[in-house]
Amino acid sequence: MSLNSGISRMRTLMLVLAVSALTAPMGDAAQETASDLLMGMSHASRQLNYEGVFVYRRDGLSDTIRLEHIFKAEKEKERLVSMSGPERELIRDDGLVAFRDGALAEGKFAPAPQAFKGEFTAATLSTLSQNYDFTLGDIERVAGRVARFLSMTPKYADRYAHRLWLDVETRLPLKSEIASVDGDILEQVEFAQLNILEEVEEDMIAALTSAVSVRNENADAMLETDNQVSEPAWNVAWLPPGFEMAEQKSTRIARGGGHLTSFMYSDGLAMVSVYVKSSLEHADTEPSYAVRGAVNVYSRAIDENEVTVVGDLPMATVQRISAAIRQVPRQD
Repeated sequence: MSLNSGISRMRTLMLVLAVSALTAPMGDAAQETASDLLMGMSHASRQLNYEGVFVYRRDGLSDTIRLEHIFKAEKEKERLVSMSGPERELIRDDGLVAFRDGALAEGKFAPAPQAFKGEFTAATLSTLSQNYDFTLGDIERVAGRVARFLSMTPKYADRYAHRLWLDVETRLPLKSEIASVDGDILEQVEFAQLNILEEVEEDMIAALTSAVSVRNENADAMLETDNQVSEPAWNVAWLPPGFEMAEQKSTRIARGGGHLTSFMYSDGLAMVSVYVKSSLEHADTEPSYAVRGAVNVYSRAIDENEVTVVGDLPMATVQRISAAIRQVPRQD
């Protein structure tokens, strides 16, 4: 699994979690629809300056993480620092990501719940409404702030439910959950403290910017973009309704040879990625799987290729996607 792709997947997941409600009214005191409010939250999450502490919970474990987020000169920067366990740090500078102390190599560093990117069209929201039911709930308090509850319940058992508590004043998300169809909470991100910054100190900006220079030296030596690949040699014959391709990449593995081809799909809320590592001398013949919170991973061998499916979808759905992966014969 590609670390950068994993982060991108989880960030995009948290974005669509915030902007997926359609037109439920906010009540007599507010004329805006839920769609208006949440689309505004996507904008605020990128362009507001803020800092805080949130707790990420999954599989009976928790991690407390400090967040700093700034937006200046049309660029977004943020830093996440683990406050418990080994020192771990993630820094993002408008799309560039730096890791310290192998944070994500162990899969223990949580995503920031407000790291939203992208815009949603009427068509995207319409597709979401075909696969999820949206309910805007009561006012609650999270991190000492007033929050509105939003639930997104899947119409089919092939995906998970999502719940969100969003700050009424700033439109930033204060809490989010991913739950199984039975209601079991698989992952939870919750702010304990959130401060909106009116001004940002220059040393904070400099620290976030300079740290990104350490990124990708090792990764660039291992993976090189393959611009010669004009079409994929693989096809996914089945996906849950509403899923469309969001990204496709092919990279050459400099160390050891071979290629790593990846496909990312989304229904506008959930995401799933397919990774194919080709030209392996010894591919594991037995399938393997892993579960990490809401993320399920399933790997199997197809000839001398290792095929891995990673998604915030039920394991049965991930396995069905894996079974539908086909190698496309190359045209001479």
